[in-house]
Amino acid sequence: MVQLPSSAVRETVCASPLFDEWLRRDVESQSPEALLLVLHLHDKLPAQSSPLLPESGSLQELFEPSHLAKLVPCLKESSISHPRVHSVWHLLLDLLLPPPNSLIQESAKKKRAKSSSSKDVRDTKKIEENLAKFWSIAVDGALLSSSHERKNLAMELLLLVLPRLPNPESVGIVLSNIFVRCILDVLSSKGSHLHKSAHRCLSELRLWAESSNLRRAAVIVGLQKNSYGKFDTLSKTSTVKALTNGLTTEDGVLAFVHNLEELFVAPESALLKVSEELTEGSEDAAMNGHDKPGANDRIWIVEQMCALCRQVKLESKTAQASLYRAVINFLVTHSVFDSSKQQNSGVAEKKGIRWPQKPLAASIRKLCVERLHSILADAQKSKNNMAGASGVSEAVTDDEDFSLFAALYCLKVQKSPDAALVQPFKEETAESVKILQQTVATLSTAVKSETNVDRIKRLLGLRTLLSHLLLESFLEPGSTDDVAAELVICCSKAFPDLAELSKIAPSVEAEDESDEVPPVMDVLLDVLLSLLAKGSTPVRLAAEKVFKVYCEDLTSAGMTDMLRIINKGSKSGRHKSMIEDGEDDDDDDDDILEDDDEEVDGDVGKTEGNQGAKETGDDDEDDEDDEDDEDDEDDEDEEDVEMSNGESRTLQQQMRFKRPGEDLDDDAEGSDSDSDVSDMDDEAMFRADALLANVLKHRKEASKTNSQTELAHFKFRVLSLLEYFLQKHSGSSLVLLAVQGLVKAFVSAINQLGTAPEANEVLIKRLENILQSKVLKGKKHPREKDVDLALTRKLLMQTWKLASRSSIKRVRTLAQGCTLWTLNVLLGNEENGDDEFLEHFASSLNDYFTHKKSRLPASFLSEVFRRQPMLGRFSFARLIAKCGDGRTEFMKCEAMRLLTEILKPVLPGKGKKTAPEGEEHKQLAKTFEEHMASLGTAILSAVQNPPQRADYKYINLQFCSSCIDAFTVLYPQKPLHTLLDTGVLLAGLKAIEAPSKGKLHNLLTKLVETVTVELEKNPVSSETVEATPSKKKKAVILETSETPSKKKKAVKSETSETPSKKKKARDEVAPMEVQVEETPSKKKSAKKVKVSK
Repeated sequence: MVQLPSSAVRETVCASPLFDEWLRRDVESQSPEALLLVLHLHDKLPAQSSPLLPESGSLQELFEPSHLAKLVPCLKESSISHPRVHSVWHLLLDLLLPPPNSLIQESAKKKRAKSSSSKDVRDTKKIEENLAKFWSIAVDGALLSSSHERKNLAMELLLLVLPRLPNPESVGIVLSNIFVRCILDVLSSKGSHLHKSAHRCLSELRLWAESSNLRRAAVIVGLQKNSYGKFDTLSKTSTVKALTNGLTTEDGVLAFVHNLEELFVAPESALLKVSEELTEGSEDAAMNGHDKPGANDRIWIVEQMCALCRQVKLESKTAQASLYRAVINFLVTHSVFDSSKQQNSGVAEKKGIRWPQKPLAASIRKLCVERLHSILADAQKSKNNMAGASGVSEAVTDDEDFSLFAALYCLKVQKSPDAALVQPFKEETAESVKILQQTVATLSTAVKSETNVDRIKRLLGLRTLLSHLLLESFLEPGSTDDVAAELVICCSKAFPDLAELSKIAPSVEAEDESDEVPPVMDVLLDVLLSLLAKGSTPVRLAAEKVFKVYCEDLTSAGMTDMLRIINKGSKSGRHKSMIEDGEDDDDDDDDILEDDDEEVDGDVGKTEGNQGAKETGDDDEDDEDDEDDEDDEDDEDEEDVEMSNGESRTLQQQMRFKRPGEDLDDDAEGSDSDSDVSDMDDEAMFRADALLANVLKHRKEASKTNSQTELAHFKFRVLSLLEYFLQKHSGSSLVLLAVQGLVKAFVSAINQLGTAPEANEVLIKRLENILQSKVLKGKKHPREKDVDLALTRKLLMQTWKLASRSSIKRVRTLAQGCTLWTLNVLLGNEENGDDEFLEHFASSLNDYFTHKKSRLPASFLSEVFRRQPMLGRFSFARLIAKCGDGRTEFMKCEAMRLLTEILKPVLPGKGKKTAPEGEEHKQLAKTFEEHMASLGTAILSAVQNPPQRADYKYINLQFCSSCIDAFTVLYPQKPLHTLLDTGVLLAGLKAIEAPSKGKLHNLLTKLVETVTVELEKNPVSSETVEATPSKKKKAVILETSETPSKKKKAVKSETSETPSKKKKARDEVAPMEVQVEETPSKKKSAKKVKVSK
């Protein structure tokens, strides 16, 4: 019928009364098949033959909104062919969008005909307008707000439209707000009815977009714009991320950035207005409490640009830098500047800057500033990480300074006549910007001509920091004026050979000529600390970089300032100092490291401020609290009060009277307020006072919490600087001062653990990690000539007292490590120590043995003697005395254990080589000679009065065995009986009453064999005995009984056998008994010793 001539159709088909009646029925009662037939026969039907066709009969008006609205019921009914797409949609799309083949043929004809490009643009624009009307009414308004079948039909229509689009940017029309929201609703839950259809639709869309960078950019914009930049999060997919990561070329990424810029500055289109009208009043009109759609669009555009810098990794560093520069240009332009006059966009575009048609909101500008800081910080961190991985200094390999680029771009745009600052400069700020600009230019020139690597690092560090300050002068005018002036002075002092800097700085330095000039590093550190306290993230990173370059010039005053900040807020002054208190029953840890100097605990801002600023005391903090209370009272009527019934009302409503100042407005209001006040009884007034007190209390607590959080963050930043210094300069004399301050901060944090557990626990772990990893386990310690030995001795006394008296295990453990390290420093610079130190060590050792409050473990003293043999030799006599007069058996055994530890360097062992001629052997041999008599007495006492417990007996016998081994090693040429008293040897043989278990058996056997062999080699005659320094001059006759398997004949000995067949190997040697029999003789008395097993 379609192929019939028009006249034939009119005469045959249209002449039928039933057919004519069918065509003229109301639109609501028409079917999609009728629409399909009418569209096929539209050129053959008479005018106004059917309401399905436009009244004019021209299909050009078919896609007008008024006519499309009439076709909505008919189009909805096309879902009866689900899941197949009804043929009427294919016909409508053919009329709306030319098929791909016809597009190619048409474009080829246009090229051959050399038609003008303006005509193509007009045709494309007309197609996009019709597509927008059709999609917003037929799909968004009809299908997506209906059943599941119709929503599935809308997804199928999207896949049919994609290949027909006139250009990639047109995909934003079909990816409308309602369509994207429908996809998100379906994909948010895997159990939804259309989940598979939505997932398939999204996959096909992704495949279509991956064919070119322009399509990628258009699809990303369409999805993110209508989901407020959270499409992947809401849909639980990685579609946008995958498309973004596919932008691996510089041209593709920059094209995407350009599209985002165009969308940012573009006015609200008609399509946006239509979508607002359609969604107005519906549940999907707002999302997550956002404001106007235009503002939300700009928000996600800014976020998307920042995400590009973080996620996209381009092939070359140059391309990555180009991306950063493009985004920085955009953010700087829209955060700092505005159009100076209402010019058209074409003029601005020629100059490279596109201004929004409507002024930006303050929130959008603030977001641009925040994201600019974030990008600059990320760029700096990435450079640091790359430099650390490559092992090359970042200052040498740095060929792109984005902070400098941003600052220079601000200066460039400022000179443009079409740009104006959002916040105009004051006179002081303008002068500061001029000085910073000149200083940055001078340093950049010096960097290009410099060849010294260390000097380049210093120049680049200061230039980066000055560039950030110059940028901050534009972002927040007036915030860096004072700091910039002081930093310029530091530059002129740090580089006196740069004449240009001396010309810039005189005007700034003129005010301080009369004052005493402090060291450059002290002024620089003061500036850096002030920036760390209140600066933005990139400024803080730049300040840390400057400190890392200049930290080798740190002075004791600078170290003191850093430690004062770390110890700020500690309340240890309430307790007595353990160092000053000599009472043994004092167990508090507070103030154990309190200095004799004045306690400084003042305002943070003054600590961070200019050079020479001192902190106030606790009284100043109280004054500040009072001032805060007064400020709180000014705004008391605006504070919301949470009532017991859950209602939130203002304080003025609760008290039902006005502020005192408002009573004087006029007579009428005054009379009303007087009546309100007069109506309040005493109970109501008390209730109002309670409400007011509650408001002030909550506001004060919130302010205090915020200040404590800021102080904690500031402490961690300063700790990072100090950690770097300790890592790079562990041999500096300032490390002693740092250790003292860090230990003090550690103890204070431990004592305040109950007030703020989480914050203090983090600080405690950080301090402990810094001390352990950077100081105590370091390979170097201070060995310079300028090491303060007085400070070292003071620190040693403090840490020793802390290790012996603290009731907290963590404090004791750290203090013990610090004590060992301080001993190493002191004896490393003063080999034999001084009288004051040795006296303190002797008193500390005596305290361990005499006072019950001492919490020092014996393992700690053993470690001290192992690391410092000189202290072992110094304590030899005192430990020998404690072996006999210790207050308990345990203390006596501890003294023996420590003596055994002192003897370990000269004792033979498995795989251990002894060097008899070593210095340690000579020193220990000399000590033995000085205390030979007392040592023999100690051995005699140990074996004659053995302890009762088995573990104590083990220590006792180990001490005796170690002493005998030490004698044989230290005096290899001398017989044993010439060194020790004969009575001591006999007592040693008598010490065999201990149980023969394991190591005890081995020690006993070793002891007996050593003494026996020695006596066999050197028989003791009466003359020899007279030569020994013994009081008892008696000959020794040793009788030993052995098992049949090991028979050894000794001089003047009697052997007897005892059967031991059913005993285990370790019990073959039975306990020995020594019988000493005296035989009457007129000659010199002799003793007969019988040893039986």
